Amino acid sequence: PVPRLSHLSHYNQSLGHAHSEAGRFEKALSFYHKALVIRLEDEGPNGLGVANCYNNIGEVHLKKREGVKALEYSLKSLAIVRVLVPDSEEFALNCDNIGSAYNLTGEPDKALEYFQKGRDVRLKQFGPDHIDFATTYFGMAIAYGAKKNYIKEKEFLRKAYAIQLEQRGKDHPDTKRTKAKLDKIK
Repeated sequence: PVPRLSHLSHYNQSLGHAHSEAGRFEKALSFYHKALVIRLEDEGPNGLGVANCYNNIGEVHLKKREGVKALEYSLKSLAIVRVLVPDSEEFALNCDNIGSAYNLTGEPDKALEYFQKGRDVRLKQFGPDHIDFATTYFGMAIAYGAKKNYIKEKEFLRKAYAIQLEQRGKDHPDTKRTKAKLDKIK
């Protein structure tokens, strides 16, 4: 059965997403928190909708470069996803977000641990050329750069760039960002 309040949660999540994409992070967080309250009431603390809300809140904190807050919400999401849908794209996405949060908090070894977990799941699900690998590889490159392993940083930037170029083209903002970072370390 469809939860009775799911349409209200979806509405708030959609508004949160729109505000997040427009860079209005406080408004995005407000709508995502409203969606979370609804999902908690409807599903209890361990539902996939709750995990999705936590993940969305974590992603906004990543965009705000608030690693500790991003980590808090992404870990809450992963705790639910790990039980309900292990070896899923949701699991891999959570691992990427946690890896990015650890990059922000200056913990590249932990970042790499989570990026590798996400990568392993995606390999099983999609094969090595899925577009989400570009995000994983970019995050791994950041972590290796923080560890001053510039050979590995360059290797993973090249992997990310190849996937982005193939699937998004040279004019996509992510492709341009990766290319610029790659050009800086040549």
